[in-house]
Amino acid sequence: MEETPVNNGGISDVDEGESPGSLSRKRFSRKRAVISAVVVALALGLILGGRWFAFGQTHVSTDDAQVEPEIYPASARVAGHVLHAYVEENQSVRAGQVLAEIDPRDYQVAVDQARAALMQARAAAEAAAGTVNVTRRTGGAGVSQAQAGVAAARARKAMSERERASALSQVKSAQAAEKAAEAAVEMARKGVTSATAALVGAQANADQARKDAARMEALVKQGAVSTQQQEAAGALAVSAQANVEAAQAQASSAQSGVALAQERQRQASLGVTQAEEAAASAQAAAGPAS
Repeated sequence: MEETPVNNGGISDVDEGESPGSLSRKRFSRKRAVISAVVVALALGLILGGRWFAFGQTHVSTDDAQVEPEIYPASARVAGHVLHAYVEENQSVRAGQVLAEIDPRDYQVAVDQARAALMQARAAAEAAAGTVNVTRRTGGAGVSQAQAGVAAARARKAMSERERASALSQVKSAQAAEKAAEAAVEMARKGVTSATAALVGAQANADQARKDAARMEALVKQGAVSTQQQEAAGALAVSAQANVEAAQAQASSAQSGVALAQERQRQASLGVTQAEEAAASAQAAAGPAS
């Protein structure tokens, strides 16, 4: 029969009837549980520590951070007022994308003025060519008339024929001058149209410039913009008003040009009438055409 060991206090380390083998297994189970708990704790510590370390490699925290994005300025090749803006602030754009549309009216007015100037130059060239031809024909008629005067007594009929031919030539010349005058009137009217369009555009620009100057004046009082920006807006308004005055002067000049061209047309028509009367007289003096 085995004896159960007891400690000095008289209390047994095991329960009665428990064998030493069972006591060893129980102690081993307790150690294993402790070791397992330690391993689990270490594993959790490594996992949490690894995640914290990985998070720290890709994230930073601060109470005084600034973002510095890449910003590229964009500017148009020509100056003008923007009619439509197709992007918003801080919007990403791609190469070749339309950002805004500039008002083409000022440039269209310049094109119209250039076309009007070209037509006027062509009309002037045609009128000059007609003048040269008239001068040549008139000179020839003068020589013929001088020669006819020498032989007036012997060639009355021939002189009358030449006078009639000269009169007809003058009619044609007067008619050509009348057509040139009509073309000049039409050109002057187109100039009035262009000048009126330029005046309308200048007035629109001046109105917008005044609105911008008033808005800048209000913003500078609020401290939203600088005094230099407000002064620049005021200078633009003054310049726009000067453009309006210049456009008004140009429109007035174009109107005067129309009146002058109409007067020249009237004189040319009168010249046609006089030339036709002279031709009729020469025809009557020469008698029926042979």
